[in-house]
Amino acid sequence: MFYRSGALCEAVTTPHDRELLESLGLKVIFDFRSLQEKRQMPDPDVPGARRVDFSAIQDDSGRDVNFDIASFFSMPADELEQTFHLIRQGYAQMPFGNRAYRALFDAMLEGEVPLLFHCTAGKDRTGVAAMLILRALGVSDANIMADYLKTNECRMRTRAALTEKFRAALGGQMDLARRRMVDLMTGVEADGLRMSMEAIDRRYPAFADYLQAEYSIGPAQLERLRAMYLEDADSTAGQK
Repeated sequence: MFYRSGALCEAVTTPHDRELLESLGLKVIFDFRSLQEKRQMPDPDVPGARRVDFSAIQDDSGRDVNFDIASFFSMPADELEQTFHLIRQGYAQMPFGNRAYRALFDAMLEGEVPLLFHCTAGKDRTGVAAMLILRALGVSDANIMADYLKTNECRMRTRAALTEKFRAALGGQMDLARRRMVDLMTGVEADGLRMSMEAIDRRYPAFADYLQAEYSIGPAQLERLRAMYLEDADSTAGQK
């Protein structure tokens, strides 16, 4: 039903990759990246799939936050620190007033599945989106976090390759601060997703109130989502 991914141009590099992607029968693809990221790494065409292009994270002025990983190789330390701050703050901001996530839930309600949502690395903007889907379907926060942290396992080879690229770009030297930044850029930490969950819980008495306010999903729509996307909707009725 739902696929979370990094940049599709990196996922489709061989005829076999393309055959696999097209075999999913995707109805819609959500691209959560900034305009700059899309221009530098355009998605391949996927026959039969509608495209939705909304950036899933913006700064305080409403501008898209660019997560072009290549730019981090030459970015000055102070800019890297600012980017680090934007990422951390973004986790607390992304769940609110996010038209990308609203479009995602609209497609779910319309039954436009299978669907795929992606950003550049497939971990931050998409990680929060996956959390929201799973919470709406009644999955426990503990299981959501376990699913989220599997990102690091799935990206193990990619993380190692990017770390070596950073090391080479820095002349073979990486201090603790740079290493910390590389870890954040290439993987995920529980604290990030926890910030999103806690931000929602502080603002709304219950997750159902959040769904109503942010996505116009009331009790009837929520029941419909669970009936559509769970094998046994009754088993999650009492869960958070």
